Amino acid sequence: MKKIICLLIAAFIAICLPGCEESASEKGGYQVYYTNKDGTKLTHEGYTPKGQSDNELIKELIDRIATSPSSSEQKSAKPENVVCTGFVLDNKLLTLEFNSAYKEMDNISEVLFRAAAVKTLVQLPCVDKVAFNIEGNPLRDYVDQPVGAMTADTFIDNQGQGINSYQYASLPLYFADSSGQKIMKEMRNVHYSSNTALERVVLEQLIKGPVNSRLQAVMPADTKVLSVTVKGTSCTVNFSGSFNKGIDGKNVQPDAALYSVVNSLCDSCNLTEVNIQIDGESQITYRDTISLENGFGRNKDIIVVADTSQKAEDTAADDTAADTGGSSTVPDPQAETSVSADPSVGIDKIQGGKN
Repeated sequence: MKKIICLLIAAFIAICLPGCEESASEKGGYQVYYTNKDGTKLTHEGYTPKGQSDNELIKELIDRIATSPSSSEQKSAKPENVVCTGFVLDNKLLTLEFNSAYKEMDNISEVLFRAAAVKTLVQLPCVDKVAFNIEGNPLRDYVDQPVGAMTADTFIDNQGQGINSYQYASLPLYFADSSGQKIMKEMRNVHYSSNTALERVVLEQLIKGPVNSRLQAVMPADTKVLSVTVKGTSCTVNFSGSFNKGIDGKNVQPDAALYSVVNSLCDSCNLTEVNIQIDGESQITYRDTISLENGFGRNKDIIVVADTSQKAEDTAADDTAADTGGSSTVPDPQAETSVSADPSVGIDKIQGGKN
């Protein structure tokens, strides 16, 4: 009886124990990601690894990513001079170490290689997330912030256009007016990498603050967007704790700050509801005034309405500035602005890339 029980326990452990080798045999292989021959978008090719242990499989897939695929229409996403010098697997977080040549990649090549590596390696059951180190230091993005651990969902491939393709959006962003009690629209034209969700682009632009000197920022500059989740027309945003603080020297009221976020997301991303969390918690009263327990819809009453005569005068001034090499603006006939405000400002920015 003891032998039978031991055999049953051993069989149970063998079935339940997570391991890369079991998945490989069950799934019959993995998809290894490459690029097309022009290096403009990701492609993939089936591959069945031979390794048994987790480390063997990881190394094999890393080597496979660097190997030329069988099709002449594809190529490896890894430049020859970029070398993976090692890796560490800790609690399903795989950290890859690279030599300094990694920093020499242009934006498109870097995004494609990073996406190819992450999307290939997270197929292993022993890997949930992948992080990159360069000469022992965490990989940093175009604004010098750590990229952090990545999953396949980090990279958005828009209907075959390519992981590196840049999307264009004219974003209606809302900032506080001079009184701090109302919000006003400032248009911003943004080219952003398709591996960045539009909702995150909107929030990061809000954190940067307005360009119009008559408007006020609505959240501290050190606020971080910890996560953004979209389901249908509803969005959940998780901010760092800084979001719950006012800005020193500013008189922006809590409802103006909160609805600048909500209205910006609703108008820019076609959302009907925005849920806000702070450090993962929604059972919080924002700035001791507004409960975050329930979601928020667009609030049109807090938007300052335009004065058309003043707007026409401001537009003429903007056209003159553009002719003389000054800051140009893009008037928006639909913009909701105030008598004392500049018309909506159009700003071209590249978001989510090094270039």
